[in-house]
Amino acid sequence: MKHFSLEGYRQRLCTGMFMAVLLFSLLQKSTFVATSEELDNESSNHAHLERHFRGRIEAPNKTHILDTIFKGYDKRVRPHYREKPVLVSLYAVIDSFHDIKEEQMEYQVEIMLKENWDDPRLAYGNASWFVRLKGDTLAKMWYPDTFIENARKHDVDDKTRTAYLFGDGTIFLSEWIKATLTSHMDFHRYPMDVQTLILQIAGYSYDDTQVKYEWSSVSLKEKDMTEFYVDKENIFLKPTSFITGAGTHTAAVAEFRIRRRLQHYILGFYLPCLTCTCASWIQFWMDGKDIAGRAGVGTATVLAEIFLLEFSNQGMPKVSYLKAAELFMVASFAFISLALVESAVVYKVSSVTLKRNVADHRQKPHKQHSSSSRGKTPGSKLFPLAEGTSNSGVSNGEEADAAVSQHVHVECTNHCLPEEEVATPFARNLGSVIDQGARFTFPLIYITFTAVYFSLGLA
Repeated sequence: MKHFSLEGYRQRLCTGMFMAVLLFSLLQKSTFVATSEELDNESSNHAHLERHFRGRIEAPNKTHILDTIFKGYDKRVRPHYREKPVLVSLYAVIDSFHDIKEEQMEYQVEIMLKENWDDPRLAYGNASWFVRLKGDTLAKMWYPDTFIENARKHDVDDKTRTAYLFGDGTIFLSEWIKATLTSHMDFHRYPMDVQTLILQIAGYSYDDTQVKYEWSSVSLKEKDMTEFYVDKENIFLKPTSFITGAGTHTAAVAEFRIRRRLQHYILGFYLPCLTCTCASWIQFWMDGKDIAGRAGVGTATVLAEIFLLEFSNQGMPKVSYLKAAELFMVASFAFISLALVESAVVYKVSSVTLKRNVADHRQKPHKQHSSSSRGKTPGSKLFPLAEGTSNSGVSNGEEADAAVSQHVHVECTNHCLPEEEVATPFARNLGSVIDQGARFTFPLIYITFTAVYFSLGLA
């Protein structure tokens, strides 16, 4: 039987190891598939852009083409004037988001922006050729006055601004942009908050009847940051409130939903709060009369919580409303303060009840002694005299005094005891009953609050 149990244990162990290896392999495979899908998406975006350059070569007679196409060309007039709006396709490659300043609700970004449109006036024949335009030559050509609407600072490196003009009149304009962007941020659920970083691009002076924007692709090189990581990307078009003259403007918007990493806050904020709160419950296992020791523990945890509050506020966004982190800290502070109040209540209730029971216990035997001793004199059963003696004489008086002294000694021995021994069991155990209730109630309520807090915060 023992051999059979050992074999069964070995079989279960091997089965468990096999399932663990299989699960690990599946996780690795799913991660690889997800990574492959991301790479495929990025590759498809780049492929969609590179297909315009595939099979095309630089024009051999560039000088002649440049001298010819700009004759009679007026860059003040847009392409397809009075015919149809110019359709501008946008390709954005974002290097990374960095320097996210929560107090100013701004962040910095570096973008390689590519714009694609067609201008039939610049067509020079062979569609497989292209001409590179930069500097003064680029200044001779019309291009849309694209700008980033939610930018506080927008710098374009003129050295990187380059246009590729194909023989069929298709134009690709590329430029490197460094911008400081703004985006509304909500910190009610901080540090479990989810923020949205917005890139909003539109035309400055042309409305939708003249120039229209559309997204072709948006890619982000680095999705992991020190404090955040990109959770979701979304691109769409929406009407913008920026209006110049008549007509409406439609902006091309790219949204990036980012989540805050919680590892730092768990170790540097939540864990200290939990530790301070749990440390304050040591009072429930201490002697109820040791009010000095209990007050010391409670005061130490209160001061530690106040220090943690001041230290953590330095890294929190300065907003006027209550954040989730502050709510957790206020709740922890309330539990610590209530534990200190509980110690004071236990000490006070135990002391008052103890004194009341001692007084009642001392008063009761005194009344019994007075009623039983009333009318009794030496010579009675309470003070028996020696046999063969009379009630008079010196020897009889000495014996009576000795009997009275012996009775008083016996009575004091029975009723003049310390308070701890005279008090009733209820008086001695009332403080411990309150402590026992606190040992169960405080952790239960705090654990429930913590579970609800994190379940709602991470939902």
